[in-house]
Amino acid sequence: MKIKLRVLLCLLLITTLVLPGGFMGKSAEAASKPSIEKSLTIPIGKITAKTVWSTSEYNQVGPFTLSVSNKVKGAKYTFSSSNSKIVSVASTGNSLTGVKAGSAKITCKQTVKGKTTTVGTCKVTVKKAGLAYNSEFVFGVGTNMSFGYETGYDESLAIIYRNPDAKYTYTTDSANLKITEQKITKDLERFTGRDVTYLWAKKYTAKAAGTYTVTVKETYNKKTTKVGTFKFVVVEPKAVNTEIGLNQTSYCFNTLVTNAADASDFTFEVQSGSDVLAIEKTSDGYYMTGKAEGTATVKIYDTKRSKEVGIAKVTVVRVPAESIDVQESAATYVGDEYFELDYDVEPWETTDTVNISSSDSGILKVECLNDGDGSYWKFTPVGEGTATITFTCGDKSATCTVTVYADEDAYYDNY
Repeated sequence: MKIKLRVLLCLLLITTLVLPGGFMGKSAEAASKPSIEKSLTIPIGKITAKTVWSTSEYNQVGPFTLSVSNKVKGAKYTFSSSNSKIVSVASTGNSLTGVKAGSAKITCKQTVKGKTTTVGTCKVTVKKAGLAYNSEFVFGVGTNMSFGYETGYDESLAIIYRNPDAKYTYTTDSANLKITEQKITKDLERFTGRDVTYLWAKKYTAKAAGTYTVTVKETYNKKTTKVGTFKFVVVEPKAVNTEIGLNQTSYCFNTLVTNAADASDFTFEVQSGSDVLAIEKTSDGYYMTGKAEGTATVKIYDTKRSKEVGIAKVTVVRVPAESIDVQESAATYVGDEYFELDYDVEPWETTDTVNISSSDSGILKVECLNDGDGSYWKFTPVGEGTATITFTCGDKSATCTVTVYADEDAYYDNY
């Protein structure tokens, strides 16, 4: 009986050791099996590794290549289309060309050591270009640029499933509105954050306020078709009342005028309250700074059309600090090297200034310095002992107790 039991236990142990290994081997083999995408929807036109397109108002796909995952070393992979009148594919799979709207299957085959097998198929759906939405777009009178979301920057005037090889034109129902496209090939990383070859920008020039109908057309292979229409609403620039913090600076164009196209077309001048608000013209435009609590008025003028936009009221207010926190409530330093202490003030736009002082400047010296990029606080040990650093902003304060030792011997002697 004992012998049978030992044999049974031995067989169970062997089974336990063998089966998981076998299963794991099959699982690993399945996981490493070559595969391709199951489905893909593309626009008409040639799609390469640097092509991007929108599928909806806010969704963008690409760049894309039809590649094989988990390739077998030494194997050759080829691609073919079930209907090249719908979509054609390079034999290497590195480019697809949507020919017309419809669906077809792309088959990938693997050849290794003279044996050819099918890796898989990908259903490719080709769609015509369209507009992201057929609604109203509101812009100000003047000239401006809008970067279409199909290039990854702004959703305005977006074309979905844009044909990368087609030309798009915008026809309006009035000479007072003109919209054109411009191809941009520089500074793409700044606009898209992606490795793309180009992006499209829409330049519009509106001479007068009103509601216009815009028709978008696509020209491809010498054939022009209508993509869709939308309403383009142009409104007059308008002065905007605002608040600004004491001693804070703000860009006039973004703050004091709305529905404006080009900042270079406008001037800003303090009409009343020059003791409260100051405006300075720089190479970047006009900036205003709150000098004292109170109210000022600013005249806004459209130089391009020789027309006054209006008067904006600017109220300069104090924004009190709500809290100030020090990263460390206690710290120990050895030697005489300077250091910095981090602190946080809420809210960040407070108009209260930060002051930092030492309870004993013979132990720890506190200085406010300016390196050209802004001011910062420097803490320098002077002598041994303990000093309390007090951080104050408005009526809020926090402290940090700092103990200074001349050298490591003095530090270890204390312990």
